[in-house]
Amino acid sequence: FFFGASSHSPFVGLQVRSWMHLQVVKVCGFAAVGALFFGIDLSNWAGASNKEDFLELFCWGGGFDLTPEGHANCLSGVGSRQSQAWANAVGLMAGALQMGAATASLVVAPIVSDQFGRKCCLWTGCGVGTAGITVACLSRTVQVMVVGRFVLGMGAGLVSYGLPMYTSEVSPKDSRGAMTSLFQLFTAVGVVIGAVINVPRRWPWWVPFAVPVVPAGVLAIGLLFLPESPRWLLKQNRYDEAMAVLTYLRSDTPEAIHSELEEIESAIRQEEAAAAESSWLDLCAAGVWQRVGVAVGLQIFQQLTGINIVVAFGSLFFRSAGLTGDKAILGTLLTSCGALAGIVLLLTSIDRFGRRSVLLSSSTVLFASITTAGIIGVTAPAGPMSPTLGWIMIGDMILFQFGFALGWGAIPWVYPSEIFTLRTKARGMAVSVSAQFTTNFIVVYGFPNVNKVIGIYNVCFVLAGFIALSGVFVLIFLPETMGIALEDMDALFGSSTVPPKAERTMGLGPPPVGSESIEEQSKPQLKL
Repeated sequence: FFFGASSHSPFVGLQVRSWMHLQVVKVCGFAAVGALFFGIDLSNWAGASNKEDFLELFCWGGGFDLTPEGHANCLSGVGSRQSQAWANAVGLMAGALQMGAATASLVVAPIVSDQFGRKCCLWTGCGVGTAGITVACLSRTVQVMVVGRFVLGMGAGLVSYGLPMYTSEVSPKDSRGAMTSLFQLFTAVGVVIGAVINVPRRWPWWVPFAVPVVPAGVLAIGLLFLPESPRWLLKQNRYDEAMAVLTYLRSDTPEAIHSELEEIESAIRQEEAAAAESSWLDLCAAGVWQRVGVAVGLQIFQQLTGINIVVAFGSLFFRSAGLTGDKAILGTLLTSCGALAGIVLLLTSIDRFGRRSVLLSSSTVLFASITTAGIIGVTAPAGPMSPTLGWIMIGDMILFQFGFALGWGAIPWVYPSEIFTLRTKARGMAVSVSAQFTTNFIVVYGFPNVNKVIGIYNVCFVLAGFIALSGVFVLIFLPETMGIALEDMDALFGSSTVPPKAERTMGLGPPPVGSESIEEQSKPQLKL
């Protein structure tokens, strides 16, 4: 449907003309291969950490349960039977990836991205991630596994920091949301791949951990043939290279391309003129701290939906529902397919209905599905659930993953990448991504212990409360950014660094908005 839609198509919200920038689609699509690396890393833990050879080596062999029933408890894979010490170890190993990603996104990625370019940031992520995978696969103790996953997380953090920024900066504004959402699409594909490679129970535990090397290698080689961000090139005063890149990416007339380039350059120069003493304190300036708060809030609420509990520990839902072994792996695979369906729908709606309405729809689906799962779990008769209830639980988890991918999966990455100016983008994105991974670590590390105390279905009600709060957050604090140029975000958030011009006429996307103000454009458009 990317190239076959007409102006009367139901996908008209994608701004069909923008899809004719085939080079943009190809560049963003290939760059998004890096999200496969990220998605597989997120997903493979759920299956690999429940394989018998993994539990034999790390739980029993590591001495985490020395009781007479310790061996059976370790190999059961059931949190309520396994020891408190092992619950802490599992949380630490699972959460080390998130802490590594938070460290990289806050400390390393802004420096690499600003000084050496967006492509270099992605290259570095591939190399560091591959090193972490190697350490994890060779590990034989929990301590070494934690180190390996921390280094792997640093690689994932570099990629997840640089990729949304890169795709937003090479895309025209009328398809920027869809192009940046490719990150979530490929992450969802990676999650499915991670579930599939865990299906063969005969494969040793380290095989799923090794698979992300493949997309990392593909991206590293492909980056040799991808252009650098024209915005970053202009910031480095490399005008001719930026002109060549924009000419390659756009199908417009030379005049339109030159006009867009001048617009970007003008915004950069005005920001640089005001940024002689640029520092982290810039994030506290009027019109900027609001963006930081929104970006951080989106990333925190994304993790408080509980998505990484479902991804990293989803098999526990199915074990509790009486589905074990290959059936539990199959349940994980089916829920991952639900995520794919959600992201495809997102791609057709994000630039048609706007960020706010899509997020609110996503929160509604998430709230309904996780609440239903909790009700089923606490009201089911004692003992194993019937096969029917078990498969209903799988259906509910499919709906949950679908709802997450419909909005909360991608928009917390899309929104921050388009609201910061170049003066504050690197630091703003660093804080945003760091908040995401820090919250991710807290959730993933804390879940095994909370699950052991209150049970997995009571956790569902806690998550339902957070999801309800996420909807309130969107309603109160998020202005709509659909169709607003990156250079116009200052006016939207109440800063005057760049003169406001709601839409510019460059032959790109929809016609100018005339007298309609940015504030009027940003009003909620609840059309779903």
